[in-house]
Amino acid sequence: MNRKIYERGLFLGVFVALIIFLFSPIAEAVMFDDISVTVTEDVVEELTHGYREIQVLVNNSSRDKTHEVKLSLPGNSYGYGGDYIAQMSNVAIIGPLMSATITMYQPPLPMHGDGIRVIIDGKLQKGLVGFQNYRNNFGRRIATIKLSHEVSIDDFNKSASEKLDLGGSATSTSGMGGFIRNGKIPIFLQTQIPIQKWSKNWLAYTGYDGIIVTAKEMVDMPQDILKAIEEFVRAGGVLMVLGDYQLQQTWHGEKTNIGTIEMTQLGFGVCCQTQPRDVKNWDENVWKTLKDDVWESSSRQVQNKSSISEANNRLPVVDSLAVPIKGMFILVIVFAILMGPVNLYVLSKLKRRIWMIWTLPTISLVACAAVFLFSFLSEGWQGNTRVCEITILNEETNLATTIALAGYYSPLTPKGGLHFDYESEITPMTVEDWRGGRARMIDWSNGQNFYAGWVTARVPAHYMIRKNQLRRERVKFSDNNGVIQAVNGLGHDIEQLWYADKDGNVFKQFDIPAGAKLELESVVDKTMSTPTQFRGLYKNRWEISADKIKKKPSEFLKPNSYIAILAESVFIEDAMDNVDKSEDESIVFGFLEGDLR
Repeated sequence: MNRKIYERGLFLGVFVALIIFLFSPIAEAVMFDDISVTVTEDVVEELTHGYREIQVLVNNSSRDKTHEVKLSLPGNSYGYGGDYIAQMSNVAIIGPLMSATITMYQPPLPMHGDGIRVIIDGKLQKGLVGFQNYRNNFGRRIATIKLSHEVSIDDFNKSASEKLDLGGSATSTSGMGGFIRNGKIPIFLQTQIPIQKWSKNWLAYTGYDGIIVTAKEMVDMPQDILKAIEEFVRAGGVLMVLGDYQLQQTWHGEKTNIGTIEMTQLGFGVCCQTQPRDVKNWDENVWKTLKDDVWESSSRQVQNKSSISEANNRLPVVDSLAVPIKGMFILVIVFAILMGPVNLYVLSKLKRRIWMIWTLPTISLVACAAVFLFSFLSEGWQGNTRVCEITILNEETNLATTIALAGYYSPLTPKGGLHFDYESEITPMTVEDWRGGRARMIDWSNGQNFYAGWVTARVPAHYMIRKNQLRRERVKFSDNNGVIQAVNGLGHDIEQLWYADKDGNVFKQFDIPAGAKLELESVVDKTMSTPTQFRGLYKNRWEISADKIKKKPSEFLKPNSYIAILAESVFIEDAMDNVDKSEDESIVFGFLEGDLR
């Protein structure tokens, strides 16, 4: 009897394994001598913003050789009428019998093509690694939510369809189980990858407006993945946990409620908690608030595209976009007269008309040099940059979360392009349509090098930046017999410093040099009873939020915190070389140890 049960169980197990093998998508390894290459990404079709993570597993089977492997995609680029990604690349050094995962992130621009090119030790290999490049719907404003494989996607689709699209019909996509309903219903995409194998980099989640997981998965989640999810939320994302889960101490923030959903602010984002059974009973108001004010607000600003002139008006990086037509026209007229009537008259007087064969080219060269000199004198060789940043600095965890607008302008196309670290999400504020646009290229071998097409001569380029990073900068406060003193450890001069002690008393000081220690003046103001709503600052246009903070800093303080206003960028790197001037503004919300946010 036991043997029969065993045989039946064995048969059933083999049958199930065979079904999984036949009907599951399997990534096939492609061999190039010692090197095998396998695409391992979690395919997503419906991204509307953010980065798309592409992971490729590379294995070196040689017992004694180390290889340098460079990957470039798309292998075949079909081009595009508007702005598009023409090439992304990354490289890894792989020792004998070793393997490595080469990761690249596609910014929110389309990439039309297929395949991955492989270069081993500087030699281009024949053939391409199969890679399906989906036409990502960047720019379409609709909430895209990632569900773990333990969350019931049917509950969310059915409830949303009933409450948000009464009488409407749902159209299933071929991706991860999502639905599209003419923009009224969020797109729910369900991954089958276990929570333990999710990405360890927060950039992998920036393409989603929200993530939904169960309480059990939160408990089982590895710490490095949990850290990536936390950074995603702090940078403006939304996490929803179904079931009873005790938030970590560093996740505690201001709480509000939407029906049965408890919302906790975390940085610029929100963590929601509710019971799984409640999803089916959410009414129309709950669904509408979730869709419009919670999920869609996560990406509203990064999808708010502008024209080049509008972007420069929001964050001026060059005084005027107009070409100096009047001066150029006068210059052309002068040289036309010199090359024509004057040249002919002089040569006739000298009876040397044959000299026109060299005087005309000479005058033409002088004219070109004059135009070049005119351009140089009007703008010079060097470029301009401008950054407007707002940072939440948690001095307990040393985590700095920054949102920023950045503008770059150069009279000549910068040779090195733009350079950012691995922890930044870069989103163009302007995207050209099919009538214009440029091919853009990125290299991921040493941070993010946007080396072609991202800044061109005499055209301002503006980007929205979200960044998480560990930083040691801080402002140290001390109480010396009732006198509050502050040490500027932010590395740059502080124009204004506003500080609220644990009782809500407000102090201020102006013009504090880097490294200096000064006494603060007490002011009548007290901190507001309602703490700062960072989510509101995030949902508004960021430059408007910065202006609002600067007008009345004390209104944004809470006990045991400070606001530092600086005229230099602290947390956004100098991305462009050969810069003449940089007009930056930085606002730092510092939360001291004991007040976690």
